[in-house]
Amino acid sequence: MEDELDTKMMMTELIGSLAVVYFAARFAMPGSPTMYSAMAAGLVLAVMMMTFTGAMILPWITIGKMANGDITWQNGALAFAMQMLGAVLAWTINMWSAGVLDHAEHMWSVGTMDVQTGAMTLIGGFLLMIVYNRLAGDAMGNAATGIFVWMLAAAGLSVVNAGDVGGMLITSGWTGDNMIMIFGSMIVGGVGATAALMFGDMLLGEEE
Repeated sequence: MEDELDTKMMMTELIGSLAVVYFAARFAMPGSPTMYSAMAAGLVLAVMMMTFTGAMILPWITIGKMANGDITWQNGALAFAMQMLGAVLAWTINMWSAGVLDHAEHMWSVGTMDVQTGAMTLIGGFLLMIVYNRLAGDAMGNAATGIFVWMLAAAGLSVVNAGDVGGMLITSGWTGDNMIMIFGSMIVGGVGATAALMFGDMLLGEEE
């Protein structure tokens, strides 16, 4: 576990988040199927994880590793902040380049946090961390992680929470329901990710 602030990691998380959110939002134009933005998020995540070894990029993974003590709270908080900043920059670039800033609210929306959504998010965070923890690190493992994120997003889970924060800020959509959904899904998904790190080896056995 690292003891000092990792500036290289900060840039990795910033660039990775910017890329994932940029393409996910770009593919989420009005009328586009959800599958398109889910596919973009998963594939770009895989490429970014291949490019930057050890990158987390997604808040669920970062929160889980922080809570489990795999990274320091200082580096975890900085990684989280860089993910948020990257997402805001991605949305800003998208809106400016697309010339549709006045219609941004049509490109972004979130659901409602209810018991069913919370349960799905908890399970999604758990499964994502299992995949990430056991496979990420080489080309095939990073690709598998990206594909799994694609599947989760296509199933309706809000996996790229940083992108939701960026969309909320850029569209001035900071209503109570949106904030509960976005930050609630971050926390619940992070709890699921933490549980995977705490109990994954116990449930599935040690990696060989």
